Amino acid sequence: MFNVEIENQAWLYFPGDRFTGVVILEAAVSLDISTITIKFHGKSKTKVATETESGWNVQKIFEQSRTLYSRDKYAGEPPLSAGTHKWSFTFQFPQHLACYPPRFLFIPSERRRIAWVVYEVKAYVDGTGIKDTAKAKLVFWPSRRTRLENGPMPVEFRKPLIFPVPPAKSRQISKVALLLKRASKKVECSVTLFIPRFAILSEPISLQISFDWNNNLVDDENTTLSQARLTAIRIRLYSITGIGYKTPHTLSSQSPIKTASYTDMSIPISKGRVNLHDLLPAPFVINAEPYKGMDMSGCQDNPFSLGPLCPSFETPMISRTYRLEISGTIFCAGKYRGFHVQSGEIVLLSHVLHRDFAMKDDALVEMDHAAERERAEVMGQDVLEIDGIQQTLEIPTAGNEVLELETPLPELNG
Repeated sequence: MFNVEIENQAWLYFPGDRFTGVVILEAAVSLDISTITIKFHGKSKTKVATETESGWNVQKIFEQSRTLYSRDKYAGEPPLSAGTHKWSFTFQFPQHLACYPPRFLFIPSERRRIAWVVYEVKAYVDGTGIKDTAKAKLVFWPSRRTRLENGPMPVEFRKPLIFPVPPAKSRQISKVALLLKRASKKVECSVTLFIPRFAILSEPISLQISFDWNNNLVDDENTTLSQARLTAIRIRLYSITGIGYKTPHTLSSQSPIKTASYTDMSIPISKGRVNLHDLLPAPFVINAEPYKGMDMSGCQDNPFSLGPLCPSFETPMISRTYRLEISGTIFCAGKYRGFHVQSGEIVLLSHVLHRDFAMKDDALVEMDHAAERERAEVMGQDVLEIDGIQQTLEIPTAGNEVLELETPLPELNG
């Protein structure tokens, strides 16, 4: 098997961004291979349909190549042994002025056109009786304008390169996942997660969680409920990218970009809201780069800007937010019970640009929640889904029959 894999496929790349990958060769026997090379090249394709012109225009943008493996058999170097061999590579996207062909920059206002950029990574193996090619392809639409969707904060401007075409199918993740356990007598523990709408880059997120019991027996030291313990917590961070024109197409990362697991815990569950970081041995921070939009001021006057790019298109919009999923287990009445709560979208702010804004974060969130509550009351929505994501665990008191969870507990490994 001869294959090329791109390891960090992102939904958005910027000028000068790097990406990594690996070339994999599985050999059943030793092979007399002389060289393995890899090439990274890009080309643009535009199609114009007017009364006087039609057809495709293909233009080469750039090309880079390097040798991953070479063997000088005349120097007595042994052939490639049997087994699995891997070679890592890193390539860098060109700067934005180099990667856009002139056709994109100076195209007149025709009624209709199609344009995109194709980047390919190709690996070639060459040897005695051996020739093969493997490739990985990334297809992008050019972006004329982007802006941050959420929040009234200022944005640090940085011109984007291009963004990949979203796949035809994307997995939609439900807003709230609930585990519900029934008992002969309902003694409910409501697990509610409170997360601010804004977070600061590389600083701990203000995570607050509350365990609220609907039975005053929780204060009795002789009851089973008072012996409830939080035994494990897992926090998973997902990125959400909105790509589109009038209505962005939401793409959520199918795998978490960061996971933190805390096991072997035995923390008494107190009534009321507590800071989750007070219960964890280490704080949880978002180290991913915040999304940065593009300044469109003066685009029509600057021939090297992206303003004239595809003017017949609607203005594209790109947003980058994040979502947290927190799951855990509670040990009570001799059984483990699981909970799973999910946050709404979190906007990540720059540490330097938004220091003053961050200091007012709690007040802004409270005002934002107040406005959300007012809108919810008008629309008849459940305010709890806005103020915090809530899940109810129904736990029996001592002496009642203990029933198993209808849904398996979330795995906390990884």
